[in-house]
Amino acid sequence: MLTIWYDGSCPFCSRSMHALQRRAPHALRLIDAADPAVDVASHGLQREALMHSLHVEDGSGRRQTGFAAVYAVFAAAGLGWLAWPLRIRPLQPLWQYAYAQLARNRYLLSTVLKLDCPNGSCTLRATEPRQ
Repeated sequence: MLTIWYDGSCPFCSRSMHALQRRAPHALRLIDAADPAVDVASHGLQREALMHSLHVEDGSGRRQTGFAAVYAVFAAAGLGWLAWPLRIRPLQPLWQYAYAQLARNRYLLSTVLKLDCPNGSCTLRATEPRQ
C-alpha cells in the first residue's frame, strides 16, 4: 500500500489522485494534507512541506517527494509504463524542474482546465505572489 499526501484543496491534484485511486483502490491510500483535521505531525511531517510537493510512503516506510513520488504513484497504480521517462537518469533534472513548475502553478492549471474550484480557491491561489 502506498500512502499519498496530496493537496486536496487543489482540484487538479484531487481529481488526479482520486482517478488513480479508482484504478488501484487496494494499492493507494490518499491523505488530504490540506485538511486541518489531519494530524500530519503524528507522521513526522510538516504541513507546509506537504503543501509544497507530493509526498508518498510505501509499505516499508520509504518516503519520496516531488517527481519521484509521481512515478511511485503511477507505478503503484499499475501505470509505471506511462511514467517510464521519469526513470531516465539524464532527464531527471528536467523532470525536477517541470514538477516544481507544475506544483507552483497547480491552482492556475486548475483554473485553465476549468475544474471546479470551491469558493474561488483556484483564482485566489493562482494570483498569489510567487516566492
